[in-house]
Amino acid sequence: MAAAAGLDDLGVRFAHLTDPRAIAVVEALRPAWLTRPQGIDGVGAGLAFHRYEVVEAYVATDLEVTVSRTTGLIQVGKVVVAHDCGLIINPDGLRNQIEGNVVQAISRTLKEEVQFDARGVTSTVWERNPQFSVYKMQYPVLKFNETPISIETILIDHPEKVAWGAGEPAIGIVGGAIGNAVFHAIGLGMRSLPVLPATCWPHSPPDVKRPRVTIPSSVVSPAARRA
Repeated sequence: MAAAAGLDDLGVRFAHLTDPRAIAVVEALRPAWLTRPQGIDGVGAGLAFHRYEVVEAYVATDLEVTVSRTTGLIQVGKVVVAHDCGLIINPDGLRNQIEGNVVQAISRTLKEEVQFDARGVTSTVWERNPQFSVYKMQYPVLKFNETPISIETILIDHPEKVAWGAGEPAIGIVGGAIGNAVFHAIGLGMRSLPVLPATCWPHSPPDVKRPRVTIPSSVVSPAARRA
């Protein structure tokens, strides 16, 4: 939708957000977004935002992906999360929770899928067990060597506000950010999860270049205009 409107991921959010706290978490990602890879050779960046359950924490995420042109495998590189859950009581614990959200969300987005047939769920084995060679891996999850290169958290504290829960707000937008990043990397829009290698290859065009989109002044955030 952003590309169709001639905007990038950051600009389209500034064009439609009116809540100052929503704008603030998106604005916090501006430095990361402006230094993102430009969407060539299977490397791209994507941004996503939501307000948890519509009435609680505000979260925005920017992340980078690399899509293999030979296998379709997606590797998430740098991740930046801006997070506003009101009054922050334990910053270290909050950062740990956000990082866990990111890792789990990447696993959900790229790997986890429950299979079923007419008789019911068939994904009953987590991992391949060499003692039972009849079983194959039916529900793979992200491994340590597949985790992001880095996860940066930007905490926006509001001591004058109530403290909202931070157990899972950050998990809800990672899938959207990965989908946007894949679009910028290879020119394909993702319409379902998980985003498996077969989704990206061999159907991805060999030479897709996403042009850098300038954010019109009419949709630049108020804070950026003042700067």
